[in-house]
Amino acid sequence: MHAKESPRLHQRTSEETDILNVPLEGKMQKKHQKGTDFWGNEWGQRYVRVCDDKGRMHISKKKGKEGDIVFSMSDLSEVAPLSPTDQDSAGLLHCFRVTQAPMRVVLHCSSERERMRGRLRPRGDGACK
Repeated sequence: MHAKESPRLHQRTSEETDILNVPLEGKMQKKHQKGTDFWGNEWGQRYVRVCDDKGRMHISKKKGKEGDIVFSMSDLSEVAPLSPTDQDSAGLLHCFRVTQAPMRVVLHCSSERERMRGRLRPRGDGACK
């Protein structure tokens, strides 16, 4: 009698492992909700941090702040990539929308690879503050 062959398991790449196992944080561009700022800019730089321990995504103006906008990961209704033709992306490539009623933000990355990673980098300490 022959032993059954086990199905092949998906081998994760190192990039997939980083995304799954390491806390993520980094800078992104966030679209302003009310049009442009004083200087006519439609986008502002924000610091985004995902905290797996607390199940939250924090968006703040500076690194180290708790977050001006905080999303509960379990309550997100949408995380969707946007095409340049979508009104929310304002013609830019590599944008995505995060929605948790009543909040909604549009974030912009500089490349498709960064968008797929959420442009967030693994944190060194592994702890959430």
